[in-house]
Amino acid sequence: MMEMSCAEHPQLRGGFSVYHSHSWEGVGGVEIGVYADKYKRLFMHHENALEILERLGLAFDALKNQLFGYLHQFVGNQLFGNGNADKVAAPLQEDQNGTALVSSSTSKAMRWQNAAQPQDHKAQISDCFVDNSRLKIAIVGFGNFGQFLAKTMVRQGHLVLAYSRSDYTDVAQKLGVAYFSNAEDLFEKRPEVVLICTSILSTEKVLRSLPLQRLKKNTLFVDILSVKEFPRILLLQNLPLDCDILCTHPMFGPESGKNGWNGLPFVYDKVRVGGDESRVSRCNKFLDIFAREGCKMVEMSCAEHDMHAAESQFITHTVGRVLGKLGLKSTAVDTNGYKTC
Repeated sequence: MMEMSCAEHPQLRGGFSVYHSHSWEGVGGVEIGVYADKYKRLFMHHENALEILERLGLAFDALKNQLFGYLHQFVGNQLFGNGNADKVAAPLQEDQNGTALVSSSTSKAMRWQNAAQPQDHKAQISDCFVDNSRLKIAIVGFGNFGQFLAKTMVRQGHLVLAYSRSDYTDVAQKLGVAYFSNAEDLFEKRPEVVLICTSILSTEKVLRSLPLQRLKKNTLFVDILSVKEFPRILLLQNLPLDCDILCTHPMFGPESGKNGWNGLPFVYDKVRVGGDESRVSRCNKFLDIFAREGCKMVEMSCAEHDMHAAESQFITHTVGRVLGKLGLKSTAVDTNGYKTC
């Protein structure tokens, strides 16, 4: 319960969110390393980054013009009355550049939406095998996301093993996961699938440190990074030619997927999968984990994924940074949507 004057309430509500879920600055304005590095990568390697910045500027100008137009109309009505509104200049319209901006953005959004239409993989994959669908999956990197995926995999009946630099023995035991303190012992169990759940900054180092000689020659490697060309090239360069490679991006996480994965997009690219039936079946079994949960299964090349994702992520990061630069403060009357937008 909070007592507050009516005048004070709109002043507090008139601000913007501190953008908690996309805060790009740490204590004292020092950027958090992971996000700063990711943002720099998006800017340096996204060929349309400068165009997006220009379009953001045009969009902001168009919005200002629209708001000032409303203000002019309001003042005009106050001065001359509604009957003489024609004496006041009409609200400023968005210029041609602004209109083109919206059209361009809408067009690209529609292309992404069309590309992300769910395919009937749930039927295609699940019908391929009714029996013997259990996989032995080794998760390398058992942090929040690895644990999040493991929970569903165990529930579906898969045998899940895990290894991480930190000790997650107790967490693994509660989830029904066999935990190993080193990668050699893990790979001695000869998993069918190795799921890399490390951060983008540590993936290369972790991959190079794995005792690959202890695995079966045609083991399936899967990554879940939010960028795809980087891990695709990394896996192709560092894994034996016999290994299969599946690059994926579950476009959800522990928060957005806490109530289930139904309708959430899962993007994947079968980068290298052997042609024999057992290897094709194994890849399909892994994809079926997500199809059975109701995910929108989107098959897309790594290059196409990054082209679509770079633009949306660059805009998101940029807007988050702009809000961070404003030095906005939380207030006592913030709504949940305000805090988490």
